Amino acid sequence: MAVAAIRFLSRRGAVLLLALLGACGGGSAGDPVTYQSLFSAFEFRVFAEGTHVLRTQAELETFWASGSNWTGAFAPAQPAGQPSIDFSRTTVVGITLGVGARCYIPEVLSVTRSGDTLTVAWRTNRDRQITTSACHSSYPLGNFLAVPAWPGPVVFDYRRESTAAALP
Repeated sequence: MAVAAIRFLSRRGAVLLLALLGACGGGSAGDPVTYQSLFSAFEFRVFAEGTHVLRTQAELETFWASGSNWTGAFAPAQPAGQPSIDFSRTTVVGITLGVGARCYIPEVLSVTRSGDTLTVAWRTNRDRQITTSACHSSYPLGNFLAVPAWPGPVVFDYRRESTAAALP
């Protein structure tokens, strides 16, 4: 009898736990979204620190005009022009951190969708102060992606890591 009661309560507890996880969104990380790196298209352009969502040619032009060509170490002799993007099929998402050690370029961990929300999870080694002698030069810190056209909200999930975190 006691065993039957425990099984009954365990099943009810599991159902309650699943219901609570579903209600708070903790049951799923979202569905993966395919993306293409646009790093090289934006690499030698300096933008203010922030997160960016570009859905139209006009938004790209305004954003591009807000930046400047990189003239420091590794700068190309001929600056790249504004990239050509098909906004009927693509949304551009990006993270910029101004200028700093090249090892601190934002790293995208995943892009997922849940309902009408797109989530871009990212981190930077700047938090952990991880660097090598190869990247002591200042450099534009930005990372941009092309994702399928996305009309809904975009959330940038910054995965801050402590300086005590172990090396990968």
